[in-house]
Amino acid sequence: MLGPWELVADDGTVVPVVVPGTVAQAFTDDLDARTWVFRTQVHEVPSDPELVLDGVATSYEVVVDGTVVLTCRSMFARHRLAVDLRIGSVIEIRCLPLSTAMPEQKPPRARWRTRLVDDGNLRLIRTTLIGRCPGIAPGPPVVGPWRPVRLESRREPLGLRTSLDGTTGVLTSTATATLTCAGVTGVGELRIPDVELWWPHTHGTPALHDVTADGEVVARVGFRSLVNADPTSLDLVVNGVPVWARGAVWTPPGLLAGFPEHPRATVQLAVDAGMNILRVPGLAPYESADFFAVCDELGVLVWHDLALANLDVPHDLLGLDAELADLLDTAGGHPSLAVVCGGSETAQQVAMLGLDPTLWETAFLRDRAPAAVGEQAVWVPNSPVGGALPFRVGEGVAHWFGVGGYRRPLSEVRTSEVRFASECLAFANPSSKGDWVPRDNGAEWDFADVVDHYAALLGRPRELVVGELMAHVFGDWRRAASPNRGGIVLWLRDLRPGHGWGVIESDGTPKPPYLALREVLAPQALWFTDEGLDGVRVHAANDRPAPWAGDLQLSVHRPDDALVEQLTVTVEVPAHGSWSADVEGLLGRFVDASYAFRFGEPQVGRITAQLGATSAAWLSQR
Repeated sequence: MLGPWELVADDGTVVPVVVPGTVAQAFTDDLDARTWVFRTQVHEVPSDPELVLDGVATSYEVVVDGTVVLTCRSMFARHRLAVDLRIGSVIEIRCLPLSTAMPEQKPPRARWRTRLVDDGNLRLIRTTLIGRCPGIAPGPPVVGPWRPVRLESRREPLGLRTSLDGTTGVLTSTATATLTCAGVTGVGELRIPDVELWWPHTHGTPALHDVTADGEVVARVGFRSLVNADPTSLDLVVNGVPVWARGAVWTPPGLLAGFPEHPRATVQLAVDAGMNILRVPGLAPYESADFFAVCDELGVLVWHDLALANLDVPHDLLGLDAELADLLDTAGGHPSLAVVCGGSETAQQVAMLGLDPTLWETAFLRDRAPAAVGEQAVWVPNSPVGGALPFRVGEGVAHWFGVGGYRRPLSEVRTSEVRFASECLAFANPSSKGDWVPRDNGAEWDFADVVDHYAALLGRPRELVVGELMAHVFGDWRRAASPNRGGIVLWLRDLRPGHGWGVIESDGTPKPPYLALREVLAPQALWFTDEGLDGVRVHAANDRPAPWAGDLQLSVHRPDDALVEQLTVTVEVPAHGSWSADVEGLLGRFVDASYAFRFGEPQVGRITAQLGATSAAWLSQR
């Protein structure tokens, strides 16, 4: 219905571009300081037309046939505009300098500052910090229609929500249309007896149900129960089953390159690695209905921050209530939404500056936001949060970089007793695609130095050491005896080519740490842990809804790799359960498997275990 788009620079340069897409696909200089015009013509006019804008960054006007029909100062706002159109009508999106996105009302003074960004005025502008954080997410900034722009016939919003009443699925809608779901038809509320439940893919089938109106599928919804079993931290229980949540921080694929990608391929990579949760952080934009639909279908839980990170944002002045309402509407009926969080590192920023640790709290975050979220998801006030100070890693929800950014010993994994890590394990994961390296803004060291530190400490190649460290951390956290209920790696996919935090390259290619995580995060996994003077334990975890039974084959090799001993034991790991054993207890004799006592030269060089198609290896001298 809309023709090809062209981009007109303020110097008159005209180039063809793709929408959705940003100025970065055609230009690289002064993107925030200039005016850019995206222009197209109408080729076909639908009945009762609406111009739909799902997201434009950041300050802009929409002009139809020379008339301004919308002005907006927020990248996060979505619009449906009733417009008078004809074939040949010209539609322009005029993206103005970022400085015009400042509020008209005089804002209060900033109560604290952060080194995350160079421009403190970003606290007053509703735009993503991705592309504007020099050390970790540098430019180009996001400017232009980064989400779809389209013409369609006017429709009534469905306003869907789902819940469970015992075994009955409850679907509610604000629409006046007659809807049908799972064989039940009605208006306003549908009650579906014995509805098939939605599960994270690790624990069951992510069952979805079509919602139809007049024979046309208008939505897909899911039904699940969700509670937090530990209000002082986070312990997700889905459909009555505790879920060990593991995943990565989400970054919008292709956004900085100027060509935003559909999320399916990247979410699928997370699923293939055994991940069951993705976190949209506070420095990222709000995610789309397409993202939630893919996570629904593939069985991935979503933790979604509000678009708040580190800065002193005046919530009431900038309309955060409307942003949250829009997020909840976008995610309505989507069972994947599990956690809504009040932002990233705001509480930590205040506390680390030595200010009143409650300074970040507002009536919006304390009262209105949790009330708005209600039972649609679990509310977490901030990330990290909890404890005497929000960055105490053994309390509340932690950002844990003991192994990683802070270069602590491996023993820190056990002694920290992390209950839930909403961020962890920041490394410059080696890349073959570029040489960029993240660093904290203003720091003398970068995250490649972190990799070099552990490679030297453990005597391992830098290409392999990060994967081994990640497997060690998640293996320890996954033990049945661990207090940990989840960990989220910083982050899933790099924003740009180079040695970024991502376990996946910016072009979607898995890095070596991804392959290591895939083994320990699998729904059915087998691994070893070093228990020091208590030797080595072998663990099996079974997230599946049926028992995992078979013969466990254990093989012990000398340092020269000659086979010393092999035994087979029958093991049954219960559904949604785990199993663990002392290796030397299975062998029936002491071999100093962990080489902790060090009586002479090591007797053991390698131990392997296999249960069905799943295997694991332990190197005693590492």
